[in-house]
Amino acid sequence: GLWLAAVSLATVVASPRIAPIAEDGYSEVISTRLVYPHKDVGFAFSPAPFDEPPTHAVALGGSHVAMLTAAGRLYVTASTSAADVDGGPLAKPTPDIYPMDVTPALDLSRDGVCITEGGGSTLVALVPAAESAGGEATSSSVYVLDCDQRERRCQQRRVAAMPSSADAVTSCASAAIADGNGAGDGAGDAVLVVLAGTGSGPLIYMSGMAAMEPLVLHDANEDGAPVDAVDIIHAPCDGSSLFLAVATHNRLFYAEAPPLGEGVQRKVLDELAWKSEWVSRITDATGGAVDAPVASLGFQAGPCTEQSAHGAQSGMRLWVGGSFGLQVLDLDWGIFHRVDGATYNFQYGALPYGNVTFVAPAVHTSEHALGHHLSGAVGPMWVGTAAGLARVTPGHANPAEWRYMYGPRWLPGDESAQSRYEVRLLAATKDGSGAVAVTDSGVAVLRVARYTFENKADMYQRVVPLRHNRYGLVSDCALATPGDVDSFVLTDSDNDGLWTSMYVASQVFRYAAVVDDEQEKLDALNEVTEHFQAVMTLFDMTGAKGFPARSFAQAGDADFDPSHWHNSSTHAGWVWKGDTSSDEIVGHMFLYSVIAHVVPPAREAPAHPLADVRAQAISKAQELMAAIVRANFTLVDPFTGQPTTWGQWQPERINGDRDFSDQNGLNSLQIVAWLQAVLGMTEHVALRAEFEGALEYLYSQGYNTNLLNAKVTTPDDVNYSDDELTMLPYYTYLLMAGAGRKAKADGNRHGNEQSDSWADGGAAVLCSIARTWSEGVGAQRSAMWATIHAAVVRSLLEGDTEGIRGSGDDTADMWLACGGGGAHDVEQAIRDQIDADIEDIAWSLQQWPLELIEWPSRNSQRRDVAIAHDVGRFNEAMATRVLPANERSQPRWNGDPFTLDSWSGGGTAEVDPGPWLLAYWCARWNNLV
Repeated sequence: GLWLAAVSLATVVASPRIAPIAEDGYSEVISTRLVYPHKDVGFAFSPAPFDEPPTHAVALGGSHVAMLTAAGRLYVTASTSAADVDGGPLAKPTPDIYPMDVTPALDLSRDGVCITEGGGSTLVALVPAAESAGGEATSSSVYVLDCDQRERRCQQRRVAAMPSSADAVTSCASAAIADGNGAGDGAGDAVLVVLAGTGSGPLIYMSGMAAMEPLVLHDANEDGAPVDAVDIIHAPCDGSSLFLAVATHNRLFYAEAPPLGEGVQRKVLDELAWKSEWVSRITDATGGAVDAPVASLGFQAGPCTEQSAHGAQSGMRLWVGGSFGLQVLDLDWGIFHRVDGATYNFQYGALPYGNVTFVAPAVHTSEHALGHHLSGAVGPMWVGTAAGLARVTPGHANPAEWRYMYGPRWLPGDESAQSRYEVRLLAATKDGSGAVAVTDSGVAVLRVARYTFENKADMYQRVVPLRHNRYGLVSDCALATPGDVDSFVLTDSDNDGLWTSMYVASQVFRYAAVVDDEQEKLDALNEVTEHFQAVMTLFDMTGAKGFPARSFAQAGDADFDPSHWHNSSTHAGWVWKGDTSSDEIVGHMFLYSVIAHVVPPAREAPAHPLADVRAQAISKAQELMAAIVRANFTLVDPFTGQPTTWGQWQPERINGDRDFSDQNGLNSLQIVAWLQAVLGMTEHVALRAEFEGALEYLYSQGYNTNLLNAKVTTPDDVNYSDDELTMLPYYTYLLMAGAGRKAKADGNRHGNEQSDSWADGGAAVLCSIARTWSEGVGAQRSAMWATIHAAVVRSLLEGDTEGIRGSGDDTADMWLACGGGGAHDVEQAIRDQIDADIEDIAWSLQQWPLELIEWPSRNSQRRDVAIAHDVGRFNEAMATRVLPANERSQPRWNGDPFTLDSWSGGGTAEVDPGPWLLAYWCARWNNLV
């Protein structure tokens, strides 16, 4: 049984996954951030076309948003909908807001003006009275603005008066109903109904009325009371019903008007059967069904349904936002659902932040806006808060999951200001596929785009040659101007060898995984060839056989520290960085193992385009490991003649040095994995004997026991960089396990024969990865680590399905005992684990941010996140669950995914896309996505 632990993944990588996930597209939010010209937020965002915050924002047409500034200028966004993308944003997006002329001229700068959408491409403007230049008073009026986005012009027409005694309008909303007789004054002669809130009660207007009139709420205490918010919606199911809502300081009123047919009458609205609920009064703790004074209201129509036992279901809901959070009123049942961070609701999720300033629900459903095909689902919901923006699609087939957008990745703002990233104004398109959020610093135009993993991979792939190729090495780039990718500066890093090796490995997997796209295979081949040579140059620069530099550069590139940088003896005018660490060797050996395993040997495919690369990789792996073995399992720096700081795997240090005890299991795993891998590449008899002898010696020193407990987590010392230095060697070992066994006489590298000397090693590695996974790596939801884990676990199932169905199978039981879990049905436990890994792979790949800039982030203010009792390695606050990568700061797989706040990045660097590309293409090659 134990030999299964070392089953070569070559026997399973081409097998169908256990639970295929249809990757037919998912939603990405793309934000264009524009800053008011007089504001300096510290990041290179484009300037907004106006210098003051808009006072109103409303949907216009199907995919535009109109904004009105305090100066009375009207602006409209270009289409905020985003169809299927190809490549996505590569650099700063350009401004996409333009002014609209209103003719004849109309003064919209007066205090108390309110605009709302009027259906189609029309707006409604409620304009209070004002004195003209000649001292004459103008009347308060209702105007309809027929807008033509192509001509960038709105034609205004006055349709009604407003009461001269009306106070300034605090909020307004409208609905347009096609009644079939052409008697309306809305878009396409639709009947227009306008609802307005003022300081002395609500007003109503309907096509055909000469003036807006007070709307009677039939409540003696509330008629004439100041109105906080209003909303109105035309029900889509029957074509003509109206739902209205009015919030005063004390009560929330709502009503449904019966279907309004031809010749609609004003009296219908006078006879509404209003329902109401008390609004909680915070000052004296007087409670009500509504949690807090209302800041914003928004109706949302659900899917039209058939008759039920309860009667006809409208599917209508009313979102109510206030300082205590969000509530949803189900108008079919009269039930309030609280949406906050303290409790989770399948349909509405858990709101990330509670102080709601605006709600902007999609008023109808759109497949594009949803990002997936859900019959009967409700459209998305945008929520502005005092600390950022949030978006959710209410749960239907799947539970609701909020996206939280705080900080410069999403919004223009100033972390040092009291308001920070407070959303002062918010409007969404009708289907929720776009939105505009206004802060004190500027405007964010947000689009929901449909992406696939192939789109995302293509976008990332284009970034590498633009900003991340320095002499063939792939790594981060600095940004001279924070947030401005056009200001990039190529710089070296301590781990250029590791990052470049991971990138080259991604391209090897890419070449092997792509079957029917010759151009993509050619592109992958070119990337492998170019950047692999840079990896080889890391050895050439040092002039020492088997010793790679951390990095290299031309001597004139910078003022290099001579204690770390040395002149190359083989390349005049070049310098290399020494004290190479175990991190670099992890990357090198991972890459060479991938190449040796994925690319067929010359005897099988002598004309393979990567045959020379494979030969070089094998030669360099042998050279590197021979140097380490012959230096008593250390990496000796040729400049100092001493082992490097972290390049030490000798038993004296691993087993006997207390200061190195954190590395005991980790470094034991590394050296065992590398020796196993290099054995799989070596046919030379003497060299094989040397590596076999080294491995046997390390086993005699207890390395196969040491590696069982590779992950160290206490005291408060969860080193996520060490997770990378653990998971990559796991894959290195298990990828080459079959090849590393004593080969059959015919030299078949995939032979399953092995001696007992390898059995304990394979069992120990399998047990170790099971423990490491259960010790916290699994909770990180990393696409890269989940891919490695799923491939390993699947080898149990597909290596010998029949052999593990009973509880007596040693290998499967060992996996469960070492951390895989407990179950009576071992096979089902394995299948469940693979399914869970595949879900995490897809989730992680989807949530990786489109922008790779190291934006600062803050999540400690969230209500939906539990803060861990323990702190991180640097005393930082930690979450108990991993948040999506695009809501936090973790640019690589070796970062801490649980850290809540990270304001140190400052937008001054862009990380290369290698980590995502490696996870994606490795998963593709393993048939996991």
